[in-house]
Formats: sequence, structure tokens, C-alpha cells
Amino acid sequence: MSLVSDLEQLRELPSPPMPSLWPQTWGWALVLTLLLVLVVAGLLFWRQRRKTNAYRDAALAELDVLEAQWRRDPVSTAPLRDIPELLKRAVLNRPGNPAPELARMGGPDWQGELQRMAATPLSETFAESLADLAYASDETLTRLDAAAVIAECRQWLETHHDPV
Repeated sequence: MSLVSDLEQLRELPSPPMPSLWPQTWGWALVLTLLLVLVVAGLLFWRQRRKTNAYRDAALAELDVLEAQWRRDPVSTAPLRDIPELLKRAVLNRPGNPAPELARMGGPDWQGELQRMAATPLSETFAESLADLAYASDETLTRLDAAAVIAECRQWLETHHDPV
């Protein structure tokens, strides 16, 4: 036999099978399962938090609209007069069952409730400013620092919590 005939008898070897992409040990399957559980738990937590804070987001969006209306026409007091009602609706629409007496609360009791729910202490003039927004004449409201009141309302809406 010659070298040429020996070379002609050579055949190409078949390729080995592709390795499986699935883990070969149970440890990796456990890690993947735990990772999947963590992702699902995180998504459920995120969804619940969004659902819980939906009332807060709606109130902040409405406050943005009221502020934009007021900034377009600073002489008009109508947008400012809606702010106390907005805060009351935010308290009454939060998750859980708000106490029925909250709906009937007014004056110093209501201001005290807002103060208890605030994450940071409200200014001493906040209660008076809200009372002015609800009941004072238009002339009184023109002298009010509306931008500061709106900013404090925004801070309260963003950071308030249920009193314990």
C-alpha cells in the first residue's frame, strides 16, 4: 500500500454533540430557582407598592395641575382654593380603612392630624395658610405666599405616613 491510498481511506471524524445549555448539577438549578423566586417577589413587592401609593401619585399630579393653573394666572385664586380639599381627599383615599371621624374632622383637629401624619414637622403657619385657602377673601389670598404653601403641600404629600 502506498501513502496515497492510505490517505484516501481517511474519513472526517463526526463533530461531538453540542453541550447542553441546561445546568448539569442540581446546585445550579437551585440557584436559578432562588433567583426566579427573588425576581417574582421583587415584582410583587413593586406592584403592591405602586398600588399602595397610587392615591399619592394621583394627588401629586392634581397638585401639579393646580400649581400650573395658578402660575398661568396668579391673580386667580380658584386653583389655590382646591388645595385643602385635595389634602383631605388624599388622607381619605389612602389604603386601608381611614377612620370615619377623619371625614368629619376640621379646624385644629384636622391640622393636628396632618401634623401627626407629616414625616417632618410642618411650619407653624401651615394650618393658618390652609384655613386661608379655604375661607379667606381673595384679597387675603393675594398676600399669601402661595408658592411656599404649594411646596409644603407637595412635601407633605410625598412624605406623609399613617400615624401609629
